[in-house]
Amino acid sequence: MSPIGIGALIVSAIALVIVTALVPRLWRGQITTVTVRQYWWPGGDDSWIRFVRAWPVLFVAGWLMIVLGVIFAAQGATRSATSEAVENVLLVLFAVAFLTATTIFLFAWPRRLIPPWLRPTDGKR
Repeated sequence: MSPIGIGALIVSAIALVIVTALVPRLWRGQITTVTVRQYWWPGGDDSWIRFVRAWPVLFVAGWLMIVLGVIFAAQGATRSATSEAVENVLLVLFAVAFLTATTIFLFAWPRRLIPPWLRPTDGKR
């Protein structure tokens, strides 16, 4: 991996550490300013709330991506069967996390993975 790629991986990991520290506060509803749609968001207010609902699962997907990046950067020219198996498991977990975030965004399901204060009420997504 190039030095720029390694630097990007390090910056991404630092940003993810900072943001992950806020997840418990987001889950408890202590950070309510996130419900205001950001200026750069291409969708409407409803799609922004659905995106915020998926944040905890997207943080898991982000961590899996960082771990995969470190593994790919650290491996040499030779790969063992064990490292390939670990990579495959992490890729499957990343895919599951991303698909779960997509179902939260589209269908607000599974409800247990949505912060309680952001869960839809009255059958509304």
